[in-house]
This record gives sequence, C-alpha cells and structure tokens, in this order.
Amino acid sequence: MVLMVIVNMFQDEFFINAAQAQMEVAWIGFPFVFAFVYGLFSESIPIYGSRRKSYLLIMSLLEVLACLVVVLVPINSMNYSIQITSAALSACSFAMCWLDTIVDGLVVIEQRKDP
Repeated sequence: MVLMVIVNMFQDEFFINAAQAQMEVAWIGFPFVFAFVYGLFSESIPIYGSRRKSYLLIMSLLEVLACLVVVLVPINSMNYSIQITSAALSACSFAMCWLDTIVDGLVVIEQRKDP
C-alpha cells in the first residue's frame, strides 16, 4: 500500500511516467535484499560494547533524519529533488530494514528466556 503512494507521489509531483516511478521504487526497496547481512554485521561488530542498542539508536536517528529530508525538500520538477527524495527514501528503507533485523533478533532472545 505504501509503495502505491510512493509511485503516485513520483508520478503526480515529479511528473515522471509509470516505468520511471517503478524504477525509483525498486531502488528504494533495494536495501531489503541484504537484510541477512545486517544481522550478521550487528552481531559481529559491537559499537561501544553493545551489539544491538547502539545500532538501534544509530538507525533510528538515520530513519528520522531521512524522513525529515523527505518532508523538508521542496518538490519541483527539477531532477535534483527526485534524486534527493529517492536517496532519502532509500536511507529510510535501509534503516527500517536494519531495525527490523535487530528487533527480530531481540524477540528470538527474549523468547528463549520463556520456556
């Protein structure tokens, strides 16, 4: 449902055709291809002695900043705003996927504690 809104935003606000809008959506969803790597990375490389909490904070901050960029960038028909919006939505997707992977790991650990 959200992807349809993004496609409509690209078509209505940036005046690009459906094929180009779908290509932008494909790039926005690309970070989900490497979701398994995020869990391995966060488990292998701790930041300040924490394996998950620091990544949760960093990725949450990245997601908030990316969403702010989407909201604050003025929409016009120039190409740079399309690129900025796509990059910000891709960063938001990347952070969301990373957060989802970390939270899934936390759920598994908490489930193991409860027999």
